[in-house]
Amino acid sequence: MSKLKHEQEMRERRNQDREHWRDSRHNDNSAPSSRFDELPDDFDLSGKFPGSFDDGDPQTTNLYVGNLSPQVDENFLLRTFGRFGPIASVKIMWPRTEEERRRQRNCGFVAFMNRSDAQAAKDEMQVSVPECNN
Repeated sequence: MSKLKHEQEMRERRNQDREHWRDSRHNDNSAPSSRFDELPDDFDLSGKFPGSFDDGDPQTTNLYVGNLSPQVDENFLLRTFGRFGPIASVKIMWPRTEEERRRQRNCGFVAFMNRSDAQAAKDEMQVSVPECNN
């Protein structure tokens, strides 16, 4: 019960911070504000942030798949990555703007049912660019 109460308090604190940030943004016309203005003093600006090659979460089963041809669909990703093991979900981030369509490349996510299958797929497919030949 105390864990639930703690989560509720944290959520309420985040909502209050968000409202305060919105209010201060609308009331201060002197300079455009940014979320980067609120970075903590101990924030690491060296550029060594966790990113696409970060292995920080040893339990993750979700893989990012980038540089996809517009002809690649969810079924193609399911067939391509399904040989590594059971897949929980596949999602392609379809372009929503004309600028995104002009790039002629999409990205997506493949979520495996277990970590070892995701790791095997990542290791083998890291440099491969799947092409769809419909």
